[in-house]
Amino acid sequence: MTQSTSQWRIAVAGLMGAVLLAACSGTSNHAYTPPPAQPAQTTLLFSAFAEQVFDAGPNTTPVPVNGVNFTFDVNDDPMAFAALLM
Repeated sequence: MTQSTSQWRIAVAGLMGAVLLAACSGTSNHAYTPPPAQPAQTTLLFSAFAEQVFDAGPNTTPVPVNGVNFTFDVNDDPMAFAALLM
């Protein structure tokens, strides 16, 4: 047998081994799960948001704020939330 024939056999055997390993690597236990979609950005008045949060009560589920752009409409009013905190 010549050297070139044995090199081909080794190359084919290596290729077949790689194909078999690639075929065995995908199992149903490791299924791909895409990341959750990002919520659409919304603009919300901060005063309305704060009033809704205070109305919800102390033991409710936290309110998600990802994707929310707040408009701080009461920055110049130091007593804006006085009624909520008394």
